[in-house]
Amino acid sequence: MNKIQLSILTGAAMFAMAGCGGSDNSNSVLPSLYAGTWTGTWSGPLANDGGALSFTVSADGSLTGSMSRDGGSISGSISGIVNNAGRLTATTGFPTSGNFIIGGTVVLSNNGLAGSFTYSWLGNMYQGSFSETSQATTG
Repeated sequence: MNKIQLSILTGAAMFAMAGCGGSDNSNSVLPSLYAGTWTGTWSGPLANDGGALSFTVSADGSLTGSMSRDGGSISGSISGIVNNAGRLTATTGFPTSGNFIIGGTVVLSNNGLAGSFTYSWLGNMYQGSFSETSQATTG
């Protein structure tokens, strides 16, 4: 094979490989199954803790809202993500009592959104759960 034939063959192979890539869906995001505004309560019985929990899940699965603890006497913010498999990862910001690092699962049903999670607070691990109802507006 001479240099011209080799150049043509190499160019054709590169052209063919460039066209075989297909569509790249690695950056595509499905709308979150859990998108909406939710409000309810959470409890951590072993820590004798709990309070109100309200958050909004955006179409991309990001979560932002507020959470209270110690029966509602301490309030803070919560932010994180819920993926479409129902995996929850979040952090709370309680200015006066330290943060919670939260990991768990959520389940969507006709009755609303419920979840179970573990949370770390001041180096200790606790179990918690929550129950939320949709705050969808009707028009």
